[in-house]
Amino acid sequence: MAVTWLTGALALTSGLGVRPFPFQTAARVSSIRLALPAQPALREFFLEKAGVDVAYVDRVLSKCDEEYIGDVAGLRVAMEAGLLNDFFKPVVRLGIESALERLIPDVSIAAAQVVGIMPNGRASSAAQVTPKAALEVEPYHAILPNLPLNTFKNKAPHVGSIVNVKRIVGASSPGEVCHIQISTGGALRYWEGQSLGVVPPGTNPKNGKPNSVRLYSIASTRYGDDLAGDSVSLCVRRALYWDAELKGYDPAKKGVCSNFLCDSKPGDPVSVTGPTGKVMLMPEATPKADLIMIATGTGIAPYRGFLRRLFVESTPAADAFTGLAWLFLGVANADSLLYDDDWQEVRPPPARCTPPLPSPRRSPAVEELRARCAQP
Repeated sequence: MAVTWLTGALALTSGLGVRPFPFQTAARVSSIRLALPAQPALREFFLEKAGVDVAYVDRVLSKCDEEYIGDVAGLRVAMEAGLLNDFFKPVVRLGIESALERLIPDVSIAAAQVVGIMPNGRASSAAQVTPKAALEVEPYHAILPNLPLNTFKNKAPHVGSIVNVKRIVGASSPGEVCHIQISTGGALRYWEGQSLGVVPPGTNPKNGKPNSVRLYSIASTRYGDDLAGDSVSLCVRRALYWDAELKGYDPAKKGVCSNFLCDSKPGDPVSVTGPTGKVMLMPEATPKADLIMIATGTGIAPYRGFLRRLFVESTPAADAFTGLAWLFLGVANADSLLYDDDWQEVRPPPARCTPPLPSPRRSPAVEELRARCAQP
């Protein structure tokens, strides 16, 4: 049985509720104990992997902060988008690229602990819907030969418009996450698993230049949420900085692009670039492959597109898929579950969810999820 691992930029951390969702019927599903190594911290990565001199590492980290790169996965996304050359000097860029090529996620522990998964036919509680646009290729799984890349460049972005902005977390969530739907007029083609660049309006106060592009994983299929093929959706967490001395959020340090998107209104113009990315793509050429998807927070975005393509939309990929799809979603508390209605719509009965795994560090969030999962 082929097993495809799609880990992206994600790590499961202590204190997070880990919620597994099986999206195919299984004759028997035994307990799953998941252990993934954490991504190395940026400083450690630069010093030990990328060969950055200790005298210059603070400058490199400062540049990462300026470009909103918070982890190694962010560096990988920037590399795939061809942005490292704009951010770092050649010697630093080459070291980073070399280190990223050598850094392969170790999923052997988790793979060894996923046991007893036995697919037993297709099942879905949701009726599939037919897209209104024709965006398939022949054969349907010929992804790389037909992959759109950088259709719109940073210096010549496409100007779309906001369709809607919807808060998708509850009142008890520790942060705000919004689902952003953007109309592209059909000019921007993309595939599930790619990323979109957004250029926020205004200038960078540090250098007086126009704000640089920010990358977001696409949270919709190629057909968009309305199935017309003329929109794209993003999952965006509003970035705010709490200042202990001010005892409030410092507006000077808030995320420029995330706040622009979350504050947008229908009809507002938005400049987009891309699409970028050719790594986080579904292995549609092997429909028997099992998909194990691991996400925390807004890292769920590409997997929403995957699961909608396989279980919601009437597509060749949905018709051919016979594997087992698992989604592991880590959140801070029950109010922070993202797209829960989507998951409940497509997952088979009878169990509502599997309780989070026991942790030596029990947190209120884990206990809350365990109690919720115990309910009928």
